[in-house]
Amino acid sequence: MKYSITILLAATLLSGCAEKKQHRDTVLWYDKPATDWYEALPIGNGTLGAMVYGGVSNETLQLNENTLYSGEPGDRHVDLDFTKSLPKVKELVKEGKLVEVEQIIGSQWMGRAQDCYQPFGHLYIDFDHGENIENYRRDLNLETAVCRTDYQIGNVSYQREVFASHPDQVIVLGVQASKNKSISCRIRLEGAHPTAVSTAQNNTLIMNGQAPALALRRSISKIKGWNQEWMYPELFDEKGNVIPGRSNVMYGDQLDGKGTFYEGRVGVELQGGTLTIEGDELIVKNADKIKVVLSGDTSFNGFDKSPSKEGVDPSIVATANLQKALAKDFDDLKEDHVSDYQSLFNRLNFSLGDLTAQSLLPTNERIVAFTNGKDPSFSALFMQYARYLTIAASREGGQPINLQGIWNKDIIPPWASAYTMNINTQIYYWMTEAANLSECSEPNLRFTKELSVDGTRHAREAFGLDGWTAHHNTAIWRGAEPVDYYNCSFWPFSGAWLCQQIMTHYNYNQDTAFLKENWLVLKGAAEFMSGWLVLSENGYYTTPVGSSPENRFYPEGSTGKGPEKDTDAVLASSFGGDGASAFSEGPTMDIMLIKELFTNCIKIAAILEIDTEFVKTIKEQRDNLQPYQIGSQGQLLEWDKEYKEKYPEHRHISHLYGLSPGNEITKDKTPELFNAVKRSLEIRGDEGTGWAMAWKSSCWARLKDGNHAYTILSNLFAPGSYKEPGLIPNMLASCPPFNIDGNFGGGAAIIEMLLQSHETKNIDGEEIPIIDLLPALPDVWDKGEINGLRAANGFEVDIEWNEGTLVQARIRSLFGYKVVLRYKGKDITLDLQKGEEFIYKI
Repeated sequence: MKYSITILLAATLLSGCAEKKQHRDTVLWYDKPATDWYEALPIGNGTLGAMVYGGVSNETLQLNENTLYSGEPGDRHVDLDFTKSLPKVKELVKEGKLVEVEQIIGSQWMGRAQDCYQPFGHLYIDFDHGENIENYRRDLNLETAVCRTDYQIGNVSYQREVFASHPDQVIVLGVQASKNKSISCRIRLEGAHPTAVSTAQNNTLIMNGQAPALALRRSISKIKGWNQEWMYPELFDEKGNVIPGRSNVMYGDQLDGKGTFYEGRVGVELQGGTLTIEGDELIVKNADKIKVVLSGDTSFNGFDKSPSKEGVDPSIVATANLQKALAKDFDDLKEDHVSDYQSLFNRLNFSLGDLTAQSLLPTNERIVAFTNGKDPSFSALFMQYARYLTIAASREGGQPINLQGIWNKDIIPPWASAYTMNINTQIYYWMTEAANLSECSEPNLRFTKELSVDGTRHAREAFGLDGWTAHHNTAIWRGAEPVDYYNCSFWPFSGAWLCQQIMTHYNYNQDTAFLKENWLVLKGAAEFMSGWLVLSENGYYTTPVGSSPENRFYPEGSTGKGPEKDTDAVLASSFGGDGASAFSEGPTMDIMLIKELFTNCIKIAAILEIDTEFVKTIKEQRDNLQPYQIGSQGQLLEWDKEYKEKYPEHRHISHLYGLSPGNEITKDKTPELFNAVKRSLEIRGDEGTGWAMAWKSSCWARLKDGNHAYTILSNLFAPGSYKEPGLIPNMLASCPPFNIDGNFGGGAAIIEMLLQSHETKNIDGEEIPIIDLLPALPDVWDKGEINGLRAANGFEVDIEWNEGTLVQARIRSLFGYKVVLRYKGKDITLDLQKGEEFIYKI
């Protein structure tokens, strides 16, 4: 092997990949228009999103704005006091009466359903040129974030380009034709709710609406079945009777004027032709080119302010953004958009060898054919698509990615399209730092800080504890209480898990000012966990009661026999209907999350030189936590004892958190646990929902088994639908139904196969990160190159390999810290200065 060190200017290092190769597989394309939402292509600027259909006679853009949710701050708050029944719960746990524990939690410790992310509306353009088309193609270019539709009618060629501009905060659609005076169309803008009204004034379309004051996933009959009428005074009177005229979707005219207001505006500029108004439509006749600009805003004024009583006027921003964009040429708008987007996207380039004939097929056909193994490059396209979606959905100052990114067409979307925090919200950001998109993590980091506000109230009122906590679900209003379904809702560990991203961001960027800004968030989460711990009969610290999301087991002595298939229908069964339970003392994931949180707080307090007494307390607790246990099959146990699992192949693998996304379990430092989690993965199997397969793939990559990781990734790449897991035609992942977490989790798994930096090596008493090159390279990726990956301690890494063997790696230090470089078990310790580069050759 050969290696050398060179010095580069820091400015060169930080400028991205200007001299690197361009990607060769970065286009999604189709030879037919989209026939439904699941074939349309997503665009976004972190605030506005659209699904572009690419129709011929009718173009449709289904629209979203990332602050448009049902409800208002505080609406979900109900009086919960767990301290009243916690002593009884602890007693029942000790006695092994876990179904009775479930009954108390299910009936006394639940809150209201979460609010729903809302659609914004539709932009429709109806063209007057017939439908006898030839040479049709629509595509999404990931290198420019521009969606394009081309076709020919007679001797006239038409081209449409659509993009969502972050610099100008608008969506722009341009239409041109090869022959002058060939573009005639009708343009209208419609809101997504019955409150919306559209008008046309001064050649501008204006749409005003109001989101629901209440939008519930649950039906009124479901609420009654769960005896939760008392939580919903909007729906039920004091006797529990349904108030006449009430439903699970209601608007402000029924509920004190509540609900977020929104406004959309559309302006059009022409080259040639005429522009007139007919009713609420804009009419274009005989134009050479047209530019359509859409702006939009809501009355959202922060997570803790009423959008109806304290909201901003959405017309101000919508009007200003539209006027600004209309004053710019289409080419200038596009250039500014592409420049901004590429400043993020172009930092990383990825190729998996030459494209095959199959790689050149339309994307929907590539998905169908993928299992034949003749399209390895599809994995590169998928990972870059995940980066594209991150940039489109998560920009600084905006909202974090939700269950559907920012793309949703339904008033009652799947799982409310909110934030599910027992895996989903976190998985969106697993790849962000390593994928060289650190700035895109800002919304998630701010989200955690905002959630801690209500989390502090909830910890005090419901638990009687200091610090803050949150359960498995929330929405834009950052409510911390559990929602309404006992099997998953009581899970006060979301705060602990979300805090992992704070530490991850620091590990990659080494920014102590960032740590100071977030210390109270981390400390508060640890304070709650410190108070929640109890001493077990064996003298170890553990949690008094908890669940392993969203799994169930049969307690000792149970004779119940339930189905061993994990389905929503099964999960909807009543409390312990077949003798199964979700709750025990000290589930394994509880212990893992507490150990990680305490360890991180101890490390950060030392860096900042603060809170020494608090550190003493949590260090003593951490060092005496309940040990992990290995079961009769050599597997890591999920609960406090070895129970019969109701769902042996459950989609969640929560007890394997310490392997991935945590970093506690490694082959070098914990070999026994390393083998136990491997056995647990084998028992779980290789199937699952979209995000579950992505998580399993990441775990197998951490186990250094690239072929197994790739097998599961291939399962994720299977054709999916509203009812089947996999990829729908536009390459978005289906849970099912559509749930975008499989895209980000799959992208993270691909990176884990190529580079890992979660492990450390103790050198002279200091834990130094290890950059492990090609730790889980699957055989099918025989040849490839990836440039611009990020690693812990502030390094940027380029890797090239051929015939499954490393050819060259280039390591650049952005901040001047130590690192251990590892390839196939051989280590080199690097102590590079800022701006220094190390080249490693075989």
